[in-house]
Amino acid sequence: MRRSVIHSASVRPAPHLANRRGRVRAKSPSGLPLASTRVSTLIASLATFCVTAFAVEARAEASAADPIFYGGPEIAIYAHTGKGNSTTSDVTGPRVADAFLDPGDYQTDEILPAERSREVVAAALVGGTFGFLTPGLDVPGRPRFFIDLNVSEPLGTEVQFARSGNPGQPAFPRGAGSGSQVNERAIIGAGTTISAQLQGPQVHAGLGVSFEIPLDDERLIRVKPAAVYSRTILDIKAQTIRGVRLNDDFGSNQTLDDFRFINLRDERTEVYHAAGPSLEVEYVPNLEWGPFTVSLYGRGHAAHIFNTLKTEMTQCNTAGGQPDECASWKYTQDEWTYRATFGVHLNWVPRPLW
Repeated sequence: MRRSVIHSASVRPAPHLANRRGRVRAKSPSGLPLASTRVSTLIASLATFCVTAFAVEARAEASAADPIFYGGPEIAIYAHTGKGNSTTSDVTGPRVADAFLDPGDYQTDEILPAERSREVVAAALVGGTFGFLTPGLDVPGRPRFFIDLNVSEPLGTEVQFARSGNPGQPAFPRGAGSGSQVNERAIIGAGTTISAQLQGPQVHAGLGVSFEIPLDDERLIRVKPAAVYSRTILDIKAQTIRGVRLNDDFGSNQTLDDFRFINLRDERTEVYHAAGPSLEVEYVPNLEWGPFTVSLYGRGHAAHIFNTLKTEMTQCNTAGGQPDECASWKYTQDEWTYRATFGVHLNWVPRPLW
């Protein structure tokens, strides 16, 4: 009886069994199965996202709960109106007898006719602002209380009020002495004026509340109404100059010695104290370096002056021996002043860098 010899090497499992039992699993370069690697990567990504979200949230909460110190340069326009009045007494000293017969002379008994005008006094301001914001309250708008201080230097010129002529150094007009007579009205340097010029430093101190309006996750706007105290300085000067003709000389025989001059002047420095509302709008972009951020702002401010508004001055011609020849000047400051400012805040949050 013949036996059948079956070699084990020739025995092959059925195809469906080979697919189930003989599958070779793919491995990652690290030796771990690819499925395990994908799961580990997914877990790590979720963990990173959670940690990052927690850090951002924690940082936002810390930022809202922290105080903020700020400061930076500021430019502004400051303006108000004012009124000037100039009056004089009669000429009581020597004068040529026929002055009223010559239209080139003043046809009045007064030293100079009365003048008045209203003008705008304005100047650019250059300075800096420094302030402090308290931690925000955990309510809508995250309100914060704040105080700030601004010190600025005005950059402006003199503004003329109640002006006639061009008061200054008396002189004959060009071409005088050619045979004609120089009359009182022709004298260069005669006239009257009141001038006002802003001086520094100006000081503005405010107390208010800040409200935050988020634009997105990283940017916001702060709206900051406040009450502001202001201290400003104004130089006020007045001058009246008049030449009085003494005789009928003319041509080459006529000189400045044929006139007597009434030269009256005075000046004051006024310090005004005022208070009023202001509104600042601050834009806080996503510009951050550690605990420092940068923001841009603009502010409008109106202030009501609560001390003396009128400045009155009088001078008489005592040096010329005529104490009854006098000039009086009055400057009246408007009770409201206005300021528009623009600047940059460098904000510092006193917390660790992380």
